[in-house]
Amino acid sequence: MSDLFLALGKCRGHISLQWQVANPGAWDSVALYDREPAQAGADGYLANQWQWATRGYPADYGHGAWATTGKLYETGYTYDGRQYWAAYITYDYGRGAYRVTHQYGPASRELDFAHARWTEVH
Repeated sequence: MSDLFLALGKCRGHISLQWQVANPGAWDSVALYDREPAQAGADGYLANQWQWATRGYPADYGHGAWATTGKLYETGYTYDGRQYWAAYITYDYGRGAYRVTHQYGPASRELDFAHARWTEVH
């Protein structure tokens, strides 16, 4: 998916998930992890720290302007210097389950939050 931007950031002292995707699936989501998402699995994210890919701020719930607007979700976690990852999760209809398709991180220093480095998970 070359049309995906995925990163972590800071918003009012909290960790934020940032993403931009041109054509999100109906059940796609982004989530915050404290371990590598590919190993933790689609449901291994931190409690309640996820958001549908079609939602976020700015509050544009349509699909029309996705390629240019981007989204942000402020998590409930205060940035504390530990390592965190972000993941893009899709529903795999063939398997009947969610799966991590892309991950970003680890990000642990403030400098890390300024660069989008994500890898595709196979």
